[in-house]
Formats: sequence, C-alpha cells, structure tokens
Amino acid sequence: MKRKSIEISFSNENNHVKMGLTLFSFEEDNVFFVYSPALDVTGYGNDLKEAEVSFQLTLDEFLRYTNNKKTFNDELKRLGWVVGSNKKRKIKAPSMSELLRDNEYLADIIKNPTHKVEERDVLIPV
Repeated sequence: MKRKSIEISFSNENNHVKMGLTLFSFEEDNVFFVYSPALDVTGYGNDLKEAEVSFQLTLDEFLRYTNNKKTFNDELKRLGWVVGSNKKRKIKAPSMSELLRDNEYLADIIKNPTHKVEERDVLIPV
C-alpha cells in the first residue's frame, strides 16, 4: 500500500497540469464511494459508475471554486501539501502515512474489506 508522494511541476501547456491521485473506492450500506484523501474529495452513488461521475463533478467544483477564489494553494497547504515558492512552483502531496495519521476517515476506509485503490491522472487548471 506504500505509495511515493506526488510531485507536480506546473507548466502553462494548455493551461492545465496533469496530477496523479490515489483514489479509494468502496461500498458501505449499499452506497458506493470514490474518495481522494490527498484532496479530501468524495463522490457517491448507487453503483460505482454513479460514484465516479459524482466524484468527477465534486472534483471539478473543488478545482473551479479554488481557482476562481485563488485559494488552490492555500487549500493544498491546509490539506498537508508542501507548496513551493513562485520560482520553483513545485507541489508535493502528503505521504500515505501522513494521510493515514491525520485522516480518521481514510483509516476507516482502509479497514473496509471491500476497498479498492486506483491511481488516476486528473487535469488541474493553472
């Protein structure tokens, strides 16, 4: 379950950067969930497909809102990310051990025997 931390270097190509996220999917009480602990974003639905669509909508709204309010870096810092200066512009996600230590919800998900882990790339506007 150990994962290397995510590092992102921003470039202005197409005004987006690609970021790899670890996503957890699981079922609880006949509801399916998709969760990104690094961004603390969750989607849910009656099946995995609905949960994935819900997750994407929630992620898009998170990105749109933080981009419009210019709070994306602040939100990442709040979530435990290390955000570099304007010169370097590198961002590093918290490690899985840090997330497990600081996030009770994630610790509960790990205990759920139905959970699955997936790596997925998402595009983030710059």
